[in-house]
Amino acid sequence: MRASSAPIARVTCVDVLSWSAWTGNAIALGGIAYTWWTGRGAKQAAAAANARADKSLTAAQEAAAAQQRMADVLEKMYEAQEHHATATLRGVPTAATASVDRAAPWALERTGDGTYRLTNAGADPVYDVRITASDAVRLDPAQLPQGVDWPAGEAKTFHAVVSWRAGTPQLTVSWHDAGGGDAHRWERVIPL
Repeated sequence: MRASSAPIARVTCVDVLSWSAWTGNAIALGGIAYTWWTGRGAKQAAAAANARADKSLTAAQEAAAAQQRMADVLEKMYEAQEHHATATLRGVPTAATASVDRAAPWALERTGDGTYRLTNAGADPVYDVRITASDAVRLDPAQLPQGVDWPAGEAKTFHAVVSWRAGTPQLTVSWHDAGGGDAHRWERVIPL
């Protein structure tokens, strides 16, 4: 048999090494691109997590401040109740109890979600009644007319939006006794 005269293609070492170098470089560039892309995503995720943490911290601080205001109000109410109970047990009328018994015929109660009832619980009618609210409270003004007379025992129901975030919600009632008599003022924390 005779050998064929067709040239045989030879693969040289240089071609294999060149191909291996190009492949290695492509893999290295791909790895660098992947590392850059995932690092960029991690930085964005960290920035978003920091923003959420800041918002959570602010909300927690506001809630803590509201709780502190509520605790302060409850402590004052407890102290006033304790003082009144002590004076009653001793049989000694104090200026506070005399003022409450004589000049504050009002009763305020929560009857539902955002619904309250204000009652003239005194034995006498009151005149020129004016009602205001303070510290993050909105009253429905149509339900509480201003400058009216209230007979004894009359109650009016109203709606209020109450929030402890901006302060302690207070209802203030001012009125006059019969015949243009003395002016009086009564304040209560609006119950939640």
